[in-house]
Amino acid sequence: MKITDLKTTLMAVPFKKPTYWPYGKWEGISAVLVEIETDEGLTGLGESVCLPWPPKGCQNFIDGLKPLLLNESPFDTERLLNKIEGLGSWVFGRHYAGYALGGVDMALWDLVGKAAGQPLYNLLGGRVRLGFDCMHYVPYDTPENMAKEAAENVKLGFRTIYLKYNSIDHLCRAVAAVREAIGYDVELWVDLNQTLSAGFAVALLKRLEKYRIDLAEQPTQAYNVQELAYVRQHTSTKIVAHESAFNFREAMNVVKAGAADIICVEPRMSWGISGCRKAAAVAEAGGLPVAIHSCAELGIAQACFAHVAVTLPNLVASSQQMYDWFVDDYIAERVRIENGTIFPPDGPGLGVELNRDKVAEFHENYKRTGGYSIAAVDPKNLAMTPTPTWPSY
Repeated sequence: MKITDLKTTLMAVPFKKPTYWPYGKWEGISAVLVEIETDEGLTGLGESVCLPWPPKGCQNFIDGLKPLLLNESPFDTERLLNKIEGLGSWVFGRHYAGYALGGVDMALWDLVGKAAGQPLYNLLGGRVRLGFDCMHYVPYDTPENMAKEAAENVKLGFRTIYLKYNSIDHLCRAVAAVREAIGYDVELWVDLNQTLSAGFAVALLKRLEKYRIDLAEQPTQAYNVQELAYVRQHTSTKIVAHESAFNFREAMNVVKAGAADIICVEPRMSWGISGCRKAAAVAEAGGLPVAIHSCAELGIAQACFAHVAVTLPNLVASSQQMYDWFVDDYIAERVRIENGTIFPPDGPGLGVELNRDKVAEFHENYKRTGGYSIAAVDPKNLAMTPTPTWPSY
């Protein structure tokens, strides 16, 4: 089986309502649908997130890979990713490349599964669990509204609540309200998005100890794992490394520095499915559990994440997801979430099919809006866009 074509479609999909985090307003996600065709009539599907703005840059990067993929076998996933990294010179930009390459890698693995007639999880060593527990993300709002939403989703079966923040004062009030609403049988995870110095992070986490923050994600800057280790050593709160451990090489640095209690991995940012599994294996070798990170996955990516998650033996904590945040999806049948657990589809490959009408609808939304950014970017009025600022302390 040989690759004969690569096609991409830009989509913009809104959230049910906007949310806020330290870098600005977040209204939805821009994503690239990747379709890789073969000479045997099979088409592999993938989804790349357009995390850096503008979205067109991500699509252009993927389109530029086409000459490196034509006439290749989709079974050679490891070699193809290394080929792209080397010949495309993306060894110098692995993080950005990871976002774009995620969809290409998914499409290759989808083809492998379809050719084998097996769901992807069977090709990754098989399942160690039927599904994986996930969090519910409660967006920035008044503390009272956040507490109400948290309690409602605990009733739906979610056992972990996940918060981001906009200011320290608001976060402290929100944490107090949410913990009172959900009690202490439910875990509470706060993502600090590498916005604090080590001293501020320790002071904040000590201030919140009475509310039992079960996990604090990436409180300090990504590249200073010594600061992350300092926070871990000086607080009782468990520390999660994400931005410090995008790939397996960085995960090794986190393990060596004793900088985290758990590592977040992701089949997009971690340089594909194989890269994600390598990062998880590095964590496992260091005695650390992992969780799946989320950056607003739609149907194809959510299915991929589920296939990978159920094969990881050291995935023992609840994982992130924002799938229930979208107004709609572009696959024919949504990925199943029941009682706070996500299950991978059982069909060949990723096990999903496209809803072409929805793909067209979200593509038109991209053309109309210019796409969504996760920072304070207004593509319709760049001159009036405020510069994102660090949160107030």
